Amino acid sequence: MSAVPADVPLTLEALRERTASGEHFRYLYFWGHRPRTDGRASAACFSQWYDAPFVVCGRR
Repeated sequence: MSAVPADVPLTLEALRERTASGEHFRYLYFWGHRPRTDGRASAACFSQWYDAPFVVCGRR
C-alpha cells in the first residue's frame, strides 16, 4: 500500500493505471454518523447524517 504524494494529480485514469500495475490502496469505509463518546474525531464525521451545525448570516 502506498500514500499518494501531495504533488501527484489524482485522476480516475491515474488510479486505473496504478491499480492495473498491481499497486494496492487502503480505502476508508464508514457508515456510522454518531460521534464518539469520548469526543474524539472519527470517520463518522464523513457521514451525510453526521450532526454538524453551522451558521450563515447569523442563522443556525
